[in-house]
Amino acid sequence: MAKHNIKDPKAIACIVLACIGFPALIILFTMGGVFYAKENPKVLNYANSICRVDSRSYKIYQCTTRYTRYSCYGPIWQAHYGENRTIFAEVVGEKRYRSYIDALNKAQEYNVSGYQK
Repeated sequence: MAKHNIKDPKAIACIVLACIGFPALIILFTMGGVFYAKENPKVLNYANSICRVDSRSYKIYQCTTRYTRYSCYGPIWQAHYGENRTIFAEVVGEKRYRSYIDALNKAQEYNVSGYQK
C-alpha cells in the first residue's frame, strides 16, 4: 500500500482539532451526565414544591486527611415540603467545614419559618 503524505496545513489542523475535540466532547458529556444524575433528584423533590424550613443546625462528622483525623461540621435543615407541606425531610449539606460557625453561617442562607401549620 502506498504511503500518502498530507501537505495541506488546513487538513493537518482539522485532523489535530478532531483528535483533541472528540475525546474532550466525550469527557464533557460524561461529566454533565454525572452532575445531572446528582442534581436532578433534588430538582424533582424540592425545587418544584413549596418548602418550609423549620429549623437549622449542624452535625459533627469525623473527617480525615492524609495523616490526621479531626472533627468537622456540616449544615443540616429540617424542612417540610410538598403540596400542603406534609412531607418531612432532613436536608444535609455535602460540604464539610472545620468550624461549626462556618457550618451555621451556611445554614443561615435559608430562612426559618416564623409560623407553624
